[in-house]
Amino acid sequence: MFAPGGYVGVDIFFVISGYLITSILVRDISNGRFSLSTFYERRCRRILPPLVVVLLGTIALAYIYLLPVDLIDYAKSLCATVFSASNIYFWTKESYFSASGPLLHTWSLSVEEQFYVVFPLFLATVYRYKRDWMARAIVVVAILSFCLSVYSQYRWPTTNFYMPTTRAWELMVGSIVALRAFPHPEKPLTRAMIAALGLASMLVPILTYTAATPFPGLAALPPCLGAALVIISGEGEKPTWLGSILSLRPIVFVGSISYSLYLVHWPLIIFGEDGFLHFVSLSHRVNLLIFIATCLALASLMYYFVENPFRAKKILGSKPSILIASGIGIAAIAAVGLSMLALHGMASRYPPEALKIARWYRDPSEIAQFRQGTCFVAFPEPYSEYSPATCLHLDPQRKNVLLMGDSHAAAAWAALSADIAPANLLQATASNCKPFLLKGARTDCAQLMAYVFGQFLPRNKVDAIVVTARWKDSDLVELAHLADWAHKNNTPLIVLGPAVEYDAPLPVLLAYGIRAHDAGLANKHRITLIDGLDKQMQTDAANLWHVPYISLVNATCTAGTCVETVPEHGAAGGDSVPMLFDHDHYTQTGAAYIFACLRQSGQLDAVPR
Repeated sequence: MFAPGGYVGVDIFFVISGYLITSILVRDISNGRFSLSTFYERRCRRILPPLVVVLLGTIALAYIYLLPVDLIDYAKSLCATVFSASNIYFWTKESYFSASGPLLHTWSLSVEEQFYVVFPLFLATVYRYKRDWMARAIVVVAILSFCLSVYSQYRWPTTNFYMPTTRAWELMVGSIVALRAFPHPEKPLTRAMIAALGLASMLVPILTYTAATPFPGLAALPPCLGAALVIISGEGEKPTWLGSILSLRPIVFVGSISYSLYLVHWPLIIFGEDGFLHFVSLSHRVNLLIFIATCLALASLMYYFVENPFRAKKILGSKPSILIASGIGIAAIAAVGLSMLALHGMASRYPPEALKIARWYRDPSEIAQFRQGTCFVAFPEPYSEYSPATCLHLDPQRKNVLLMGDSHAAAAWAALSADIAPANLLQATASNCKPFLLKGARTDCAQLMAYVFGQFLPRNKVDAIVVTARWKDSDLVELAHLADWAHKNNTPLIVLGPAVEYDAPLPVLLAYGIRAHDAGLANKHRITLIDGLDKQMQTDAANLWHVPYISLVNATCTAGTCVETVPEHGAAGGDSVPMLFDHDHYTQTGAAYIFACLRQSGQLDAVPR
């Protein structure tokens, strides 16, 4: 990704929001024109009309595309969103295997609305009794919120991400700028330098932060302070160089439609990335261009035909009318969500055969086989939950084989353990964790790999190490280093290749195919780039790494078509079980089928039994 830290845009917008809203509130309070009803009328006109339009659109797409289990989750998030509580809902749902819903992005909108329930009253109260303390009071509360965020990042990271108490400081950074709690420079050169520093403080996190960056906490400070510095640099009489750039018409236009753009982008990403709205015959780059153009077009239409008319009071011009209409709209959308729940996700949209295959989608019994919280370290559990006594227990009476990697390795543990019995299969796995020397994409992965390579393996002898993960081209160099380490330490290494992947959950695609009477639908969504990577890894394993390589693709795919279902429990005539329970993780039945094929072909003979 070009901008892996793009998620800090939310924090930047929190600062901008705090600045703008505080400026308006302080002006109204100082002029004696502050009214809670007027404030919330403005919020309703600004926030609700575009939101309602997007919610109606996602309702239609959800009805068409989502399986009953996902429609139930969507309905709950829909109700939470209209009552400005989606952050709380997604906080309760967060886990490594939880699906990203079409309304996930509204968590930040809910944080804002919860903040603005309290903040105007806080400002008005401080102004009434100690108006000279207003800036100092906000600074104190912001510092407390920031300290809570830093502490919570390491104790309760999910809570830290979603709760307004740990996000309030970001909005208050904007408030502090609006109140001029600190002197603002006037000299053009100083302002230009501040603009450069502010821009760099935002761009560096956008370009360097990743999903592994502990966030928000301390990591949110640079982009938030950067946004504040950019605002400060623009408050002089003459624009800085950055102000001149930001005043260009295309940038001003994107800023104008930014709220609508924020609302439409995520549902399109979710439905698009899951393959539902993909043009499968087009390249990723073309699909990306179509996505960007669609976002800009929809956001522009909403800005001109929804946002502007409501904000200009051309529609529902009086305060009572907009407040009453808001209440009716909220109630109506909530009623739709409750109806979806009452009808159990509207299962009648799918034939019984489709529902039967779809039940494997994110099946909890499948996920339980990963041994999460004990031998598979995954968000939100910390590394301290990993149990070496259980997962790395050596049996002197049997062969000991160590399985290492990410969730793909964890998905293989149960089936591989059964296949190589009576050998003892150890497990060292973590989410997004490549089995490389002292390296990891996440802090918990780095700790796990440091323990395995730095303490466990130097002190203990295993008969073989099996590694597998969601491999990428960029992993081949590190795999070569791992192979060198294995040869130097006289430890047999076996590499399992990448799993077959689809751009949407396989059970969902199979259910769609049944409903549409299209048996080849799922195969159209298979990610064929995996085939090329698999072939390259076979070549490197034989010619460069000199280690056994086991192809999972070759075990189930022939002439561009892969096995998609197998009989339950391996018995002919049983119910069909999808090979995967999501995009890229094998079901236990699917994994058992693959290892049985590999055992029959002799490819698993390299793994001790």
